[in-house]
Amino acid sequence: IANESNVFDFQVYPNPVESTLNIYMFDNRSVSYKIYNLMGQSLKAGKLNQQELNVSDLTSGLYILEVNDGQKAITKKFAKK
Repeated sequence: IANESNVFDFQVYPNPVESTLNIYMFDNRSVSYKIYNLMGQSLKAGKLNQQELNVSDLTSGLYILEVNDGQKAITKKFAKK
């Protein structure tokens, strides 16, 4: 049984987002992120060292946020208003 504190997962809100996407990590591991459009093109990437991402420069539409801790990558979709 997995220890709850070792579960690598996150939530994003608000969804849809206008300018700042908040990322709630279930633990404090250091992670990197990438944002893709639905065609798989990488639009933004970097280290996630605070809990928010400025997405105001993205156009309206659906995007995929990938968070990676070096062992595992998790993706979530979000919509930009």
